[in-house]
Amino acid sequence: MSDDVLITPGSRKIEFKDSSANVDAKIETDSSGNLIITNTGGDITIGDTTSDIFVGDGTANVDIVFEQAGEIRGTTGVTVTLGAADSNIRMATDLNLNSNDITNVGDLTVTGNLTINGTTTTVSSVNTTIADSLIELNSGL
Repeated sequence: MSDDVLITPGSRKIEFKDSSANVDAKIETDSSGNLIITNTGGDITIGDTTSDIFVGDGTANVDIVFEQAGEIRGTTGVTVTLGAADSNIRMATDLNLNSNDITNVGDLTVTGNLTINGTTTTVSSVNTTIADSLIELNSGL
């Protein structure tokens, strides 16, 4: 069998075979009922550019929405976590929070310049260490 779709009763899987009868991809469920999609030869595409993708528990409960415009969002009451606690998240471009606050941050390290714009900058720390021997106060006046 080549270039076939093979559905074997009782196997809980669908196999897609190439012209040499090699399994290119398969869709199956394991003994716990988890859906497993395997594609040894490339990408896995779900949906298209004209529709959103909804991820939930299979009923009316949707937890995460991947929108066609590129937005990934959790529904009301759902927290979306990117990365594990010991991993790093790398942005390909600027991070824009659309005027939202950053809260509950541990250490924040900035490599490069840090620019803060606003009418009040509050620093509340036990120790403030400044390496530069020159500090400019009342700048611009």
